[in-house]
Amino acid sequence: MPVRQPILHPLIGAGVLRQTPSSLSAILDWRMGCGMLCVVGEDSFACGPYGGTPQLLVAQGGEGTTCSALAVAHYYFTIASSMWWVVLCLAWFLAANRKWGAESIAGLAPYLHAACWGFPALLSVIVLVTNSIDGDVFTGICSVGNLQPKALLYYLFLPLTGCIILGLFLLACGICSMMRIRTYIKLQHADVDKNIRKLEKLIVSGFAVMYVLPTAASAAVLCYQAIQMPSWIDTLYTLRCLHPDRIKFGFTMPRTSCSQRIDSISPGPELVLIFIKYLCQLIVGITCAVWICSAKTVASYQKAYARVILQRAAVATDEH
Repeated sequence: MPVRQPILHPLIGAGVLRQTPSSLSAILDWRMGCGMLCVVGEDSFACGPYGGTPQLLVAQGGEGTTCSALAVAHYYFTIASSMWWVVLCLAWFLAANRKWGAESIAGLAPYLHAACWGFPALLSVIVLVTNSIDGDVFTGICSVGNLQPKALLYYLFLPLTGCIILGLFLLACGICSMMRIRTYIKLQHADVDKNIRKLEKLIVSGFAVMYVLPTAASAAVLCYQAIQMPSWIDTLYTLRCLHPDRIKFGFTMPRTSCSQRIDSISPGPELVLIFIKYLCQLIVGITCAVWICSAKTVASYQKAYARVILQRAAVATDEH
């Protein structure tokens, strides 16, 4: 069966290459979700006293070193995870559409690492320079764009959406190539056609659904937040201005000077949307971790542990 090896090799190579980007995506997406909350605690850095008053206010800009560090870490790893999703789709595209082998794709590793770690670093610097950091009162951590709609739109929604669209485009090109290969083989090898269909479902459909759906849902919530943020801020301002004890919130003018009446206030943010946003971030990391759980992944980490910690030389093995 001379046609089997040259056709299946790129597709199998794509499956093997999924592990590094998927591993990084799993770690990066889980990274700050519950880890930061365990370290930070309720409102530890998202809120703090303003000036000499004991009143707690939401942290904004670079008011605190710890708040800025947490925000940059959260933002950096969020963008890096999306970049690794694009790299994974690119590897599948090169293997399935361009017929690249695993060795050829591995040769791009230095450039891919530079892009996936460098681009988020550049955006993180821009976020710091533009003071786009503020506290998130729902989670108690500092992140980007919680009270700034433009920062939320430009620095989070657009990069995440761009990575999703680019990754889906590369996946679509790879799927088209797989379909052409399957059509070519179908008349000659029915068993190979069956295996390719399974491979398509496993690699393309499985991981794409696990990553795209939660990430797209999170991006949709970010877009909704950016659109509704001005209305929410006006509502909060009016409620504080009309509060019976409004002096403690810094309002010294008469209540009649408030911008709105209590009966004309628009509703505030739905807590379920905030819950969905952070739940989707955790789901992506968990599903990626489940996706990479295999005997080969465990063996790879055992080899890495033996070489780095135990200083043992790698034993050459035959890969099938």
